[in-house]
Amino acid sequence: NLSAFVALGSMDVGLGEGNLQRQKAAESLVHLAVTAETEDHQDHTFAGIMWDVRTRNLPAEYIEIQSVWLRGDLGPITIWSTPGSFQGKHQQENEWTMHYKRLHQPSPHALQEMRLDEPLRLVPGESCGMYAHSSMPGDEQIVYDNQRQRHQLSYRDMYIDILPGMAHLSDVPFSSEHQFMGWWGRPWRERREFVGRLSYGVRWLLWNPDVHGRMPDMLKKMVWGVLMSRHERANGSFLHYLEPDMVYYILNKVEWWESEAIMGELKAGAEEEVGPEPQEDERVAMMRLHGLGSYLGIAGFHDVVYGHEASSDEYSIEDNAECEEE
Repeated sequence: NLSAFVALGSMDVGLGEGNLQRQKAAESLVHLAVTAETEDHQDHTFAGIMWDVRTRNLPAEYIEIQSVWLRGDLGPITIWSTPGSFQGKHQQENEWTMHYKRLHQPSPHALQEMRLDEPLRLVPGESCGMYAHSSMPGDEQIVYDNQRQRHQLSYRDMYIDILPGMAHLSDVPFSSEHQFMGWWGRPWRERREFVGRLSYGVRWLLWNPDVHGRMPDMLKKMVWGVLMSRHERANGSFLHYLEPDMVYYILNKVEWWESEAIMGELKAGAEEEVGPEPQEDERVAMMRLHGLGSYLGIAGFHDVVYGHEASSDEYSIEDNAECEEE
């Protein structure tokens, strides 16, 4: 029963109308099985460490950092964040947001979890500064490392980068002074690295025409093949007889991140990238999708993709010719 099929589920965020309203992103956070854990050489301990986190350019709505893991004598721990970077803000408390404040027992060998009261959400390509601090007097509160000569990054996976930062010797957050000024000198030490673990999850984007260019290449090829069912010579496919919104709805329900092949493609692309750049130029991908829609005669397709009326410099007749040739 087609009407029952398209009415499946209720969407709180979406595109389209009525029963064919489409979701923008997965309904729940997809928790990753692995966490970001940096190298640990146990070079130093002191009161605090600042570092930057940068998200990769993924087809996700956001990445959510849920926990920070630390070890050392610990004590009264606070965790903070600031938009962009910690650079130039290390003594400006008003530029930071506190996410966590708890008292911890000493744990010099095992990492202890600090689950953030307010998780930290970053959109793809966004970065932020983070700061873990203990207000317990002494010099063994939090373990951190020297920045290795070869390290431009402390950690990298297909989702995030963790960058080197600076250590803090004061038991007062953001302070320009500390209790060991006569012995240890200045309170901030550059070229230091976070030692510990970040636990985080990803909320993936679902396919929609307006985010087609951000999707993995394998999924874009699948979408291309499905939309070709609208071709007049594809009348042997049951998809040929569906309205365009019904086809969009079906594509929108694909949980593509469950595909090992697609995730393998994303991981391989992330490993090859020097920086967080998309696999394919997003503008080119959107023009190709529009060209296909125009060739297949899907009315209003440009408005769905671009969200406004066509302009002469956005696509040309060559787009249609290319689609016909393919």
